[in-house]
Amino acid sequence: TRDSSVDFVLLIQGSFPSQFASGWMNAFASALKSRWERLVVAPKRNLTNGSLADAIKMRTMISDGDFEMYMQPIVDLRTGQLAKVEALARLETTEWGLVSPGVFLPVLRESEIDLLFRHGLSKSLQALRQWDDAGLFVDLTINISPMTISKKESVDWIVEALDRFE
Repeated sequence: TRDSSVDFVLLIQGSFPSQFASGWMNAFASALKSRWERLVVAPKRNLTNGSLADAIKMRTMISDGDFEMYMQPIVDLRTGQLAKVEALARLETTEWGLVSPGVFLPVLRESEIDLLFRHGLSKSLQALRQWDDAGLFVDLTINISPMTISKKESVDWIVEALDRFE
């Protein structure tokens, strides 16, 4: 990074001479570098640490449902088959790039964390419905904060969302 601190070290070892000299391996390394830039370096460069304006913008995006749910595949290592997907909330802007949850979750108030769950559940169930309609049947997991699940209304939110997409 620009401040000379180390964020991450990736060590790839091979068993064969010149294993990493192939064209596809160079393409892989280039893609990995590009992805790292997009996910980690660019957001740090563009996001002002601790800025009240940035926090307000992130809270507004969450409240308005202006975020994406990324579906992380979870694979059964014994069979290599897709076991389920985990729905992960992500903020993305042209200004900041992809903002990690480690940046946006700490600025959210309790009510905004509830909205993140409710919007995220709806978006995830909508994606699941589209996959079901296309013949792809997969289980879905979604994270819920302890604060949100401890509220008696959370059961109603979940039932209402499931009813909408049943």
